[in-house]
Amino acid sequence: MRLAKKIEATLAALLIAAAVVLTPAAPLFAVTNEDIVDIAFIHDLHSYLDGYYESADGNLQEVGGVARIKTVLDDLRSDNPDIITLDGGDFSMGTLYQTIYTTQASELRTLGYLGVDATTVGNHEFDCGAQGFYDMFETALASGDPLPQFVLSNVDWDKMEAEGLTADQKLYKDCFADYGVSDYTIIERGGKRIAVIGIFGKDAITTAPTCVLEFSDQVETAKKTCAYIKANEDVDMIVALSHSGLGDAGTNGKSEDEILAKEVQDLDLIVSAHSHTAISEPIVVGNVTIVAAGCYGRYVGHVVMEQDGENWVYKSYELISIDESIQKDADAESYVAAFRPYVDEEYLSVFGYSWDEVIAFNPYEFESVDDCYVNHTEQRLGDILSDSFVYAANLSDTAKEEGAFDIAVAPAGCIRGTFAPGNVTAADAFNSYSLGFGEDGLSGYPLVSVYLTGEELITACEIDASISDFMTSARLYFSGLSFTYNPNRRILNKVTEVLIVKPDGTTEPIDPDKMYHIAVDLYSMQMLGAVTDMSKGLLKVVPS
Repeated sequence: MRLAKKIEATLAALLIAAAVVLTPAAPLFAVTNEDIVDIAFIHDLHSYLDGYYESADGNLQEVGGVARIKTVLDDLRSDNPDIITLDGGDFSMGTLYQTIYTTQASELRTLGYLGVDATTVGNHEFDCGAQGFYDMFETALASGDPLPQFVLSNVDWDKMEAEGLTADQKLYKDCFADYGVSDYTIIERGGKRIAVIGIFGKDAITTAPTCVLEFSDQVETAKKTCAYIKANEDVDMIVALSHSGLGDAGTNGKSEDEILAKEVQDLDLIVSAHSHTAISEPIVVGNVTIVAAGCYGRYVGHVVMEQDGENWVYKSYELISIDESIQKDADAESYVAAFRPYVDEEYLSVFGYSWDEVIAFNPYEFESVDDCYVNHTEQRLGDILSDSFVYAANLSDTAKEEGAFDIAVAPAGCIRGTFAPGNVTAADAFNSYSLGFGEDGLSGYPLVSVYLTGEELITACEIDASISDFMTSARLYFSGLSFTYNPNRRILNKVTEVLIVKPDGTTEPIDPDKMYHIAVDLYSMQMLGAVTDMSKGLLKVVPS
């Protein structure tokens, strides 16, 4: 009997040893602890369902794209089937896929295809108005595809209903009800119950000029929502999908999401969207962890939270680079490609183009979109876009009736894509400056004809010189105008010279009293109020 027990024990020991030897090494962030919550996240995808090119150390590489994101998410799920996947909003507006936003809901359905558990609204989801948002939701529901939960806590329905809902506000209320939009959702995974709330920030509201909804203060709403969850739900963790942002600089202690974290310590984790910030290490404010993964699907964020007493702290964190080192998932490529014929049929055919049609050859290497935001200097990418505005505007009936356009303006905040050396396709051209919808229902903001005095144009230059370091989306790229400024002079008094650049390349000083004919996109016109607010009313441009 003793011999049998000894043999049994020896066999058990050998089996354990064999398991140790034969079992592959555990992935770096594999999750086995029951006091762990594993979360993958993306945000600000902006319709970048395909990969795109960026320059790194002088070499072009393809980055982003749903096919590579799918590979990464599948790998994370193979490590831990209980992982939660979240999206922080602005999933639309940025590439040709936005042109079928209302008829195919390609972006929202793709989030469902990727297995995203919950998402929230971004400011650009409002770009095509109430009817467009309604159609997008209803189309997504009618598809029968898996869709993410949609959370948004600080729409102020009480205020709007007290004042009487407008027809557009009622459209939102109806489609929110149909889709099942809620203040929060609870995700049960790995024995844990995680509450996820949606928050829409102040800057996001400012940059959604077509939005007709009223919003309550995000901090006060988050406090109330967290208190309600704690009093009425049995949850282990509260996560905020906050489309508020970390500001252009990030980690400055004054951004909306850092303030949210400081004021709402009932939150455990904030996924910070809107500002396109990518942070290599989480920001910890008291008991709250903030994470952010940039934009356009360039990274998938991955954070593992571990329970420490009553609080949750991050155990590990990484930004997984979505680049050529990651193999594309073939099924995901096919899924996305199936939307392209709808783009050709419903949008590009209007202009006589198709998705991959080559329309130009580019021998140059242009700056990245980020360069247009970060580097406060002349940028060829911004300049060629503003030059294209003047070119197009001067072919219009308006130019024939009112005279040629003198100047065009392209703000950094509307630039969405750059041009790689080589063939330029119709998709490349569209993606470079893609936002919005016109009154004709076609995607892309229309150009607007306005007249400004020379004095107002000098003010516009001062916006770039003085304001754009604090609001980098307000960096302005001109065609037909150049200016110099002294960065060491006091704010709002930095511009030293403004010149009009004629078509033949010669220049002349701007005449403060003369009216100049300007071409600018509709969104930029709608955002002039934000600049006035940013400068406390000291800078004001009133177009004619």
